[in-house]
Amino acid sequence: MREEARARRQGHNLSLDNYAVKVVTKEVNGVTVRFKISRGHKISSYDPVPQSYEVSTAVEEAYLLGTYYSGEYGKAYMKLYSERDGRVYVVYDPVGHKPYFLTDKPPEELREIRKLVEHPSFDSFEIVEKVDLLRMRRTSLTKVVVKDPLAVRELRNYVGNAYEAKIKYHHNYVYDLQLIPGVRYSINGGRISRVRVEVSPSTRALLAKLTEGLPEERRKYFEEFAELFEEKPPEPRILAVDIEVYTPVETRVPDPEEAPYPVISVALAGSDGLRRVLVLARQAELGDLRSLPEGCTVEVFDSERALLLELFRVVGSYNVILTFNGDSFDLPYLINRALNLGIDRELVPFEVVEDFVTVRHGVHVDLYRFFDIEAIQNYAFGSAYKEKTLDAIARALLGEAKVEIEVGVSVLPLCDLVRYNVRDAELTLKLVLGNGKMVWRLMVLIMRISKLGIEEVTRRKVSAWIKSLLFWEHRRRGYLIPNQSDILAIKGEVKTASKLGKRFAGAIVIDPVPGVYFNTTVLDFASLYPSIMVVWNLSYETVDPPPGLCRKLEDVRDESGRVVHKVCMDFEGITPQMISILREFRVRVYKKLAKDRGLPEDVRSWYDVV
Repeated sequence: MREEARARRQGHNLSLDNYAVKVVTKEVNGVTVRFKISRGHKISSYDPVPQSYEVSTAVEEAYLLGTYYSGEYGKAYMKLYSERDGRVYVVYDPVGHKPYFLTDKPPEELREIRKLVEHPSFDSFEIVEKVDLLRMRRTSLTKVVVKDPLAVRELRNYVGNAYEAKIKYHHNYVYDLQLIPGVRYSINGGRISRVRVEVSPSTRALLAKLTEGLPEERRKYFEEFAELFEEKPPEPRILAVDIEVYTPVETRVPDPEEAPYPVISVALAGSDGLRRVLVLARQAELGDLRSLPEGCTVEVFDSERALLLELFRVVGSYNVILTFNGDSFDLPYLINRALNLGIDRELVPFEVVEDFVTVRHGVHVDLYRFFDIEAIQNYAFGSAYKEKTLDAIARALLGEAKVEIEVGVSVLPLCDLVRYNVRDAELTLKLVLGNGKMVWRLMVLIMRISKLGIEEVTRRKVSAWIKSLLFWEHRRRGYLIPNQSDILAIKGEVKTASKLGKRFAGAIVIDPVPGVYFNTTVLDFASLYPSIMVVWNLSYETVDPPPGLCRKLEDVRDESGRVVHKVCMDFEGITPQMISILREFRVRVYKKLAKDRGLPEDVRSWYDVV
């Protein structure tokens, strides 16, 4: 039994044997058990091992995991994972990027607005040129540069028409610097350089056929997307964490903000094979030792503080932390429980950021929120699971289930508690790394396409993915990102009265005549709605364009033949262009490559995810 946390001195990685007073072997219920009795150490002397991250100004060939904003330093920063040394590097903005928003007022008018120019966060004005797709014209705008992104919320109200003023600063940072989360970068001397990858010969051959006859600019887009799909995903150290908390009322979940009751068990399952359960010693039945899972180390602590400190020490050595519902319960509970026990806040590796919990030294993925995304449930996994519980999802995707218990965890025998707890952690890990790491690879792929960091892309709906991709593309091409209110004001007229209750009716459904039919043929329209958008060139700038700007217009008619919209066909809209590139890659390139037996299995597995 461990009386206190193991002392860990900076720069040394000491094993339990260094602190073992003696090793005892004895028979317990007919099973030989080996105990290591450790020395007691004061909590105040606890010092975690060096964590697997480093604040740096330079990094070589590291995967970008996400971007964030530090109010303390007043800068954006990046988290990057290096496979060279298995560490996460935190790099603060090296290029001097500043927050801003745009307005159509010229600088001379803006200088007359005292609330603006005398504000402590005001920095400067700049003139920028943009293409306004909504109004089909080039326009000159004033960039209002500020020192604090939080000031944008106030200052945008003083300038009349404000543009790009509701985009989160860390997103702006990605769009302006054209960063792509999930790919590798080298940072040195104030420069952020993307590590380019070589597209495979098989992909290049299919790409040549696909882009034959296309304009040079369009071919370039295809080649850039090919690099995103070709670069292998990172393989960080991943740890699944699951906690069990004592509760006097079996049907009542303890409040994570109050954290009034002790953490009685913590299960850890790592991508490196780690299987550990940290258990709090208390008055409870031991249970059948033969029921303990093989390969799992069980450690019993007589101090909850020591248990939590050991948990934080282990967590600090992994780059990615997985939980199931960790944003809402596990991690907030651990934060507040540690504070209740008097543990120094600096020793707690978890931090609340906006509506989720992250870890200082890496990233946290809450699988409940990922599998709760409708696009993941319905399209990625074909509605294989209906309920969004760990048990239901694991049964559907892994063919495995949680350990069934008939009483609450608070009264379970110790061995049953361990078995129940570790199974949850194992299922959480397998959901990400099982089936050839399919879910992990899918997460990385969506990061690259959407331009969102992993902690956002696993928590946001598909609409947020698409919006981020389009914003990134607007910045790349020098387009003004329109306000939603402007789109509605200019093109928001309702052209159909077809309604069902308070909602607009969907497609017409033809009910079949009952009976038995022979010689029938199934028609499967691959990517039907995206295909319609591509064929009809549907995009916010092409639908109902300003009069006289388009030579070729197509009429969109309703069921009665009445013209309800006109679509400009003179140029390809940005939305159908992005859709067509992704669709063509999926259908005409990677669907074929995934079936190519001449390729290595791991390569085909990655192409299958694509």
